[in-house]
Amino acid sequence: MKVLGVVFKGYNSGIIKFVTEIIDFLQNTGFEVYLEKNQADKVGKQELSIKSFDSKDLDALVVIGGDGTILKVFHEIARDIPLIPVNSNSLGFFYDLNRDNYQKAFKLIMEGNYYIKTFKTGSLTVDSIKISDFLNEIAIYNVKKGKMFIFKLFRNGELITGGRCDGAIIATMLGSTAYSLAQGGPIIDSELDALVYTPISPFTQFLKPIVFSSESSLEVQNFVDSLILVDGILQYEVKKDSKMMITLSGKNISFVKIKAFERNFFAKIKRRLFDEPFTSKFF
Repeated sequence: MKVLGVVFKGYNSGIIKFVTEIIDFLQNTGFEVYLEKNQADKVGKQELSIKSFDSKDLDALVVIGGDGTILKVFHEIARDIPLIPVNSNSLGFFYDLNRDNYQKAFKLIMEGNYYIKTFKTGSLTVDSIKISDFLNEIAIYNVKKGKMFIFKLFRNGELITGGRCDGAIIATMLGSTAYSLAQGGPIIDSELDALVYTPISPFTQFLKPIVFSSESSLEVQNFVDSLILVDGILQYEVKKDSKMMITLSGKNISFVKIKAFERNFFAKIKRRLFDEPFTSKFF
């Protein structure tokens, strides 16, 4: 693994300095480094500029930022390039590397001491038209703000549940620790492939979260004009009585892992549940 792309979030002086330090370190360590033009200009590395990451045969993509940066990269890059996330001081569930350990980690990568871990993602179609893949979740609401979402949910053609609520979330395993969890959904072990349905503020207590197997084909039938929010980034409006199909068949996402720095999944969960480091300021 020698050819790396670098993408980052934020243009304040602290971020630019950190990104520049990482790029200089990678080059000094022997990596070939590239950035897309607009970001190469921001850090004064025009000589490393390329048109797009999809146009270059990269071994991996270094993502500097937080979880939102991972989501942005997932939706902007068409192919599955292995990601090496480096946290820039934000809460990052996808991140093992940070300011303190990235140099040791990249030296290990240069020596070949790493492995690739791949996860499945979700796919959304509406009336047989592919709309989007999703990494975390899709959330479906009534297009009229403040009005209830009315729906039925089918699995492989069988009616499972339905009713009235503020909205419905369908999440992947990776997304089970995000919006779905905040709405009372279950945490899915990182070793499992699954889809999770979680109602948002249901009108009746009988609407409960459900975990579906990775082979499930879910259909949401809406009885009101609806708004679909994909990973908190993309928005789509659909007419009532649309046929929304959700499966775990999106493009894969892969991460470069170094055993010496890999954080335990449930250690990340505890950090997420206790909202560290925010709560450490008060307790």
